[in-house]
Amino acid sequence: MFRLFARAWLFQRDSFLLCAAAAAILLGWRGEPPLTSFLVLSPLIGAGFLPIGWWSRRWSLPIAAAVAVAAGHWPLVMQVVEARSWNGAVVWWPTLAKSWSMAGLGLCVLAALVHWAGRFAARPLIRAAGMLAILLTFPAVAIPLPMIYRYHVTWRSDGFPEGQRFTVRSDAPGIDLDTLFLPAKGEERGVVLFTHGVGRWKEFYQGHLQFLRGCGWSVLCYDLRGHGRSSPSAMTYGTREVADLAAEWREARSRAHGLPVVAYGVSLGGGITLLGAHRLDGCAGVIAESAFADLESLVDRFLKPPFDRIGRGLAWAGLGWRLSMVRPIDAPILPSGPPLLLGWTALDRVVPPDHGDRLAARASRAELVESQTAIHTGMIRETQWRAAVARFLERIASRP
Repeated sequence: MFRLFARAWLFQRDSFLLCAAAAAILLGWRGEPPLTSFLVLSPLIGAGFLPIGWWSRRWSLPIAAAVAVAAGHWPLVMQVVEARSWNGAVVWWPTLAKSWSMAGLGLCVLAALVHWAGRFAARPLIRAAGMLAILLTFPAVAIPLPMIYRYHVTWRSDGFPEGQRFTVRSDAPGIDLDTLFLPAKGEERGVVLFTHGVGRWKEFYQGHLQFLRGCGWSVLCYDLRGHGRSSPSAMTYGTREVADLAAEWREARSRAHGLPVVAYGVSLGGGITLLGAHRLDGCAGVIAESAFADLESLVDRFLKPPFDRIGRGLAWAGLGWRLSMVRPIDAPILPSGPPLLLGWTALDRVVPPDHGDRLAARASRAELVESQTAIHTGMIRETQWRAAVARFLERIASRP
């Protein structure tokens, strides 16, 4: 009986690993980074490397199922909590994909535990130390991962029934961006391309969108890659997102019909807008609210050792990307280019105010607004910022 089981499992395991290898080649051909490919295929890899003898035990299948559920349930729980905290709704298929990947990571850890325990069965001290180290790899990897693969949350109901919804294909392969075009209220003065912040979605910034429309400007906004209803993808905080910005910019210009087009970004969207502004042909102006100066110091603020180093290692080995590559402070738009408006707040607990100070020092030509009372991304509720944005847009619209 065991021989039959062993032969069946050998065939099944080989099938798992062959499928994983074929899928890895396909994902690589589509341009997916190695880290994404591994996470997608991790259930096949974990199941494929569990030994034959272990599967013959009575409780092997329930144990594997329990490990998969325990490892895979937390992205689902966290995403539901995140959605409810902002009165949003979960986008389910990327959420289930994350749960699938984390379940696979749990199975990979289980396979490593089984192999280690079998190899050092006669050396209990080494066996126990190694198993503890293997167990700790799961939280060590799982904790920084949400900084790379964000939660997909969107609006619970359509707050803009008058808008036009469609998909824009990014300049980067395999990325489709969920896009919303909102017409101006009254006579149209131009089009604003609006880029939202990390962990949010386009409709979340209703205050910004409605204010810009009230100023007579149509708004084109979109969900960043790895956010909302756009394609699931690893976040690079601007390095690759500028390709998405460029594609949306062409769409905005095509809808402007000769009227001026302005780029407006908030938080991460502000950093992306600064990084990619030099690629926006015909840009009439740039507005960056609560943008960061460099990503490295910002990540150090939120991820403490050893998770910061593990996160850096995952990004470098799995995505070919380093935090030091993301530096809006070095963006060409700061010293020269189209008109520039920078806003930041002294009470920001997400992007420290010294980031705004550094950007302002680099962009001496820019119009600068520092709030003493607003929270992160909350400047739009203040008269000072609203007046500055309205004046900025009016000057651009009044040009001959």
